[in-house]
Amino acid sequence: MDKKYISLKEATKYCPYSQDYLKLRARQGKLKAVKMGRNWFTTKEWLEIYKGKIKKTSFRRRSPIKRLILFFLLIFLIFIVFLILFNLLETILQKIIPEKVIEIAKIV
Repeated sequence: MDKKYISLKEATKYCPYSQDYLKLRARQGKLKAVKMGRNWFTTKEWLEIYKGKIKKTSFRRRSPIKRLILFFLLIFLIFIVFLILFNLLETILQKIIPEKVIEIAKIV
């Protein structure tokens, strides 16, 4: 069967990728293509196979439960950092401000 080759420039009409990106993927062996002279060529079939592989391995969104767990974990870590910083600040202030001034401030 004789394959009908298309240039990577023409292939950009059938996919959202640029010619440079398709050329990179062809050099990497990810997109099946042939080099004739200094230009790369592929087929519509090979391009569809590549797009199918990309779709399968593309970024998947986290489930809402995982996002909720990560959110509460972040809040918890921020709270812990706040407590540590508050404790350090209190220690520093006790060294700087004499205890009598602190006692007077508590009375007032």
